[in-house]
Amino acid sequence: LLILAGSVGKTGAALLCGQGALRCGTGLVTFAVPHDLNPIFETALAEAMSVPLPASRGMLSIDDHDVIESVLQGKDGLVLGPGIGTEEATAQLGLRLYTETSRPQVVDADALNILAAQTEALRQPAGPRILTPHPGEMARLLGITIDAIQADRLAAAQRLSEMIGSDGQPVITVLKGAGTVVAANSGQWAINTSGNPGLGTGGMGDVLAGLIGGLVV
Repeated sequence: LLILAGSVGKTGAALLCGQGALRCGTGLVTFAVPHDLNPIFETALAEAMSVPLPASRGMLSIDDHDVIESVLQGKDGLVLGPGIGTEEATAQLGLRLYTETSRPQVVDADALNILAAQTEALRQPAGPRILTPHPGEMARLLGITIDAIQADRLAAAQRLSEMIGSDGQPVITVLKGAGTVVAANSGQWAINTSGNPGLGTGGMGDVLAGLIGGLVV
């Protein structure tokens, strides 16, 4: 599993994501990170590997796209988004990976916000995609209010998966929150009625993204 996550002040999001992947049994976890942040990853999570990206400083940059594509060789999946921010160079990278890379991707957090601002790209996944929005991110992706999302969470999740996967690519939406909804463009869906208030703690979504990424690979 390759994880593209973190930026200055948000390396914790990436590390929590990596821990989630490792705890669920992922064989190998690799971070691709801005080169100046690499020492944090080298020392904070001994079980994971890291690749310092030479052109990225403090945040992921489109200038490292070719390096990332090289690192992706031999990987079974990608987690994109926790803590990456939405700066232009990062947004360009996220959009290109989403629309051009065929490997399965878990798309979370800032990657969802990037796609919400580029709805045409959102509809052009290059491969299987699992999107993990909370209600606010879902409202931005669909262009409707949070109240409308919460009024019919299942319909919202189904709508997003069907919209993105209209060309036949497998798409699953995981709409987080009390009664998390999992809906695929195949028509399958489920609602998770378990959980507790601790799951509303900051960082739990990052852990979930890593866990799902680990299950994908």
